[in-house]
Amino acid sequence: VTVIEIDAVNDILSDMEVIYMTRIQKERFERGDGSFEFFRLDESNIDKIKQSAIILHPLPRNSEISEIIDNDPRAAYHQRQVRNGIYIRASLLYNILKDNEK
Repeated sequence: VTVIEIDAVNDILSDMEVIYMTRIQKERFERGDGSFEFFRLDESNIDKIKQSAIILHPLPRNSEISEIIDNDPRAAYHQRQVRNGIYIRASLLYNILKDNEK
């Protein structure tokens, strides 16, 4: 396994094939200084990402992905990711129920 340390996500955006972003669950932390937002995907850095890359997010989101990115063809979280999640859940439920019949 290769581990790479970086100082800023923007430094490696052009090398990434998949970007999986999640929100910081601020409600799980005590009130702080608001320093949770260290990276935001928006119009200032979307051009650094490969055209073949995909952007994923489990939703709901806060401000880590700008709404402008929703219309980008690389953004898979509203359509492709949700649709594929339905198939995965159906398959898991089927297999769990099938195994319980034995």
